Amino acid sequence: MLLKLIQNMRVKMIKVRLLKRLLSHPRYLFIIDQLKEKDMSVLELTIAFYREAGIEVMHSTVSSYLKVFRDCNVVRTIRKGKRVYYSLDVGRLIKLDMELENLIKSINTPLDELK
Repeated sequence: MLLKLIQNMRVKMIKVRLLKRLLSHPRYLFIIDQLKEKDMSVLELTIAFYREAGIEVMHSTVSSYLKVFRDCNVVRTIRKGKRVYYSLDVGRLIKLDMELENLIKSINTPLDELK
């Protein structure tokens, strides 16, 4: 019972860390803002970083940022020719925000209440 509780807490903490990273880092927030406007490829996002934020980032760096989004299931991918376009799943972001609130509440739940 205790081992299962510890494993569940570990999974919850990993989710919280991923979501916190996604929703608090300026570069992830920049990507969210860009994808709210339109579907974009890695190349388009790389160019947008430079043009709009004045930040030079490598194509591979943007790809790694988008992997976090894929891991959290907050983007959809659409292949058009050789390029993959990313679109933001706003409904999933809202759901994740609610899940995050619930996770934080459950983490703060006294152990007596978990029995």
